[in-house]
Amino acid sequence: MADTESFDCYFDTPFVMHAPAVRNMQQWLEAHYSKPWWNILLSQPPRGWSEFCTYKTFLRNVTNQDVDWRSTDKFGYLFDAGEPKRLLRQFVQLANIEKRHYITIHSQSAGRQLWAAEPYVDLVRSYLFRNRERIQYGSRWD
Repeated sequence: MADTESFDCYFDTPFVMHAPAVRNMQQWLEAHYSKPWWNILLSQPPRGWSEFCTYKTFLRNVTNQDVDWRSTDKFGYLFDAGEPKRLLRQFVQLANIEKRHYITIHSQSAGRQLWAAEPYVDLVRSYLFRNRERIQYGSRWD
């Protein structure tokens, strides 16, 4: 299975969205449903949709565009924020991989538990601040 195919099987996989395409999607939603875009999204059943699935569906079915998938080695995905110190260790491991372009911290993992950012945000910020000379933002993009 090609790397991009593995992404296509799971609608919740995080990826970077193209800002003009997102604005087009918002405008299309409002024109099609005659409501503000955020009202349309928030009126959907919980856990029955995601912003990633909505974006991908819009690109494919409305604009006939494909999602430009990236290799799995380009992102880090932390899905358990239950223990802040463990999350920081995992974040540091992911941040130290040369090919990483971004890291996402999922606020709720498959509905098992809701996690707020407050318990870990200062830990992650402190790490980033202490390592700001070593971490070169924006310099590793292909």
